Amino acid sequence: WNTNTVDTYLVPAGKTLYVTRFSVTASAHNQTDGDANQIFRAYLINAAYPGGTCYVGGNGGVSVTLSPPLKVAAGDRVYLYCTNKANHNVDIEVSAQGYLL
Repeated sequence: WNTNTVDTYLVPAGKTLYVTRFSVTASAHNQTDGDANQIFRAYLINAAYPGGTCYVGGNGGVSVTLSPPLKVAAGDRVYLYCTNKANHNVDIEVSAQGYLL
C-alpha cells in the first residue's frame, strides 16, 4: 500500500497498558521492487500523555524496546500510525507489544 494507516487500541476500564516494544517490518509488495529501499515511518502515540510518542523510521524494519514502558491509562487510546515513504508499494506490518495490569 502507498497510503497512511492508523490503528487504535482502547485500554479497558480498570486496566493499565504497559507497551514494552514497538516493531515495524516492511517488504516490497511486488517482487520486482525487492532490491529497492523499503522506506517507512511509524509512530506509537499515547495521545493523553504529552511526550508519549515513539517515532521510528527505517528501511526494511526496526524493533525498539521501550524502557521504561509507555504507560497508557484505562479509557485512553494508543495509536499506531504508519506511512510508506518508498516510491513503490510496500507491505508494512506494525505491532506494539506489552501487557495489561
